[in-house]
Amino acid sequence: MYAIITVGLGFGDEGKGSCVDYLAEVNRADLVIRYNGGHQAAHNVVRNGVHHCFSQFGSATLQGIPTYLDRNVIIEPIAMLKEANHFKEFGINPYDLLTVNPDCLVTTKFHKLANIIKETYNKHGSCGVGIGETRRLENNGLAIYSKDLDNYPSLYNKLYEIKDYYLEDLNKFKSEDTLGHFQNIENFDIDEYACIYKTLKPKTGECPKFKLAIFEGAQGVLLDQDFGFFPHVTYSHTTDKHAVELCNDLDVEYEIMGITRTYHTRHGNGPFPTNTTLWKSIYKHIHSFTFDDHNKSNKYQGDFKFGYFDDVLFQYAISINPVDHIFLTHSEYKLDKVCKQYRLSDGSMLDSLEFPVSTEMLNSVTPIYEEIDSFDYIKKKYYVKYISFGKESGRKIRVG
Repeated sequence: MYAIITVGLGFGDEGKGSCVDYLAEVNRADLVIRYNGGHQAAHNVVRNGVHHCFSQFGSATLQGIPTYLDRNVIIEPIAMLKEANHFKEFGINPYDLLTVNPDCLVTTKFHKLANIIKETYNKHGSCGVGIGETRRLENNGLAIYSKDLDNYPSLYNKLYEIKDYYLEDLNKFKSEDTLGHFQNIENFDIDEYACIYKTLKPKTGECPKFKLAIFEGAQGVLLDQDFGFFPHVTYSHTTDKHAVELCNDLDVEYEIMGITRTYHTRHGNGPFPTNTTLWKSIYKHIHSFTFDDHNKSNKYQGDFKFGYFDDVLFQYAISINPVDHIFLTHSEYKLDKVCKQYRLSDGSMLDSLEFPVSTEMLNSVTPIYEEIDSFDYIKKKYYVKYISFGKESGRKIRVG
């Protein structure tokens, strides 16, 4: 058995879906393993004129390749059903191709509402779908797992416990702005919800046997709960940590494929040194020609931000998550600047970051640019194995 582990080397949105789809095809993979994240994932793939935004199914499903969701993936059964219904248009039943670890956590409407209520005040950059809340409550001893979904008494009791917990825990956030969300929690029909969940339980089991698997990561390493820039992080490990653990458990050899664009992007609040006042013109140029229509502004994360390639951040990313190869995406956009240093508030220069990184410091730096083609710069400095370019509907990939 052999595995190719993909990992985003930014703040997410690096193009992981199309990379996984391509790697699965050229390597004749017989399984895609999602090893972190939850239904907040939005991995876009266009294959034979068919577009799908992958959230809980592996990004090679359009090829008929099975998916395994490992225990560190968080599922949301109702959102999974909505995603599955889209495949019916193509004659695919993705549930037939899906195996879910019995210990996958389940996000409920309570987690989502709590996330929204807190984000109204905290503004940490959350996407507002309850992923962090699901992890946090597990640490407090309140958790629903995929194996619980067809156990009605257990599921019913756990939902009541979560509801009671939140009605007390969230009381300090109660205001005119959040009153409607509180009423949704108070009036929620647990019996109906538990019955719906029971019918939506996916097939559970351990990891299927495979010859070659593509591990599909979620988000990016710069959002990792340990190595990211607190508090603007996700409540999970976004490095290859869980993928490597599973490979070691299965005694599988593997390689690490890091994914990056030729420029940097970010959703949500938090440090983004190259996000200067020029980003709107960059956004206008790129947005007009690519598939970034999915990356629009939203209520909780605000604008989707663009910036020049930041080599200081990139070097930090590969220091916390070393990789064997680079998959370079959006290569048709060869921006004319690269950030190679930061100027600190005291006037000193910084050309590298070491863990732990101060969020306050990173928010205050001034990026120092060199006028150079970002595509050429990345390709010459790093081991780029694959290059992706062109519109998503006709995207082409070549060996670097």
